[in-house]
Amino acid sequence: MITVSIAEEKNRIYNVMTRMLSHKKTGFSKGFDEGEYEYLFLPMKEEEKRDVVLLHKPVDLSCTGDYVTVLNADEQFSAWPRQSLLITYGLNPLSTITASSIRNDEEGISFFCCLQRSIATLKGNILEPQEFLVNLPVRKMDISEALGAVTLGLVFSVSPKEFDSLFFEKNLS
Repeated sequence: MITVSIAEEKNRIYNVMTRMLSHKKTGFSKGFDEGEYEYLFLPMKEEEKRDVVLLHKPVDLSCTGDYVTVLNADEQFSAWPRQSLLITYGLNPLSTITASSIRNDEEGISFFCCLQRSIATLKGNILEPQEFLVNLPVRKMDISEALGAVTLGLVFSVSPKEFDSLFFEKNLS
């Protein structure tokens, strides 16, 4: 079984995602390009229960199996894999994970990340609704990209305390 993660090629979500996964000691193999998307194939660990699909922009995708779809709710998706567990992120107030109290100044961007419903991690742990502060460097990532990376991180059991160090590492852009 493999985990499939999809992000726009070489964008900031991709950069944070690769650091996040190496931080969690999850290896990944070189993907392939199809159009503007890069597909990354990540080997499953035994304790991880599902494959993951990250959809930041609309894409025609058909996958089979038991997996999680992490979907940007601010984009207009005509369809998504219905048989998957859906976790949404974005500024849409109905998103599973959204942002509030957004501050943007010369020091960077900060916001409260709001997990509005319980979600299951790949290890099968349940994360209860909560809020935590996220800080971003100036002009390195927008809120939508950060929410995508945070959502993927939570699914991969990254602690909310770990996000600042991941976002502030060099070569984020």
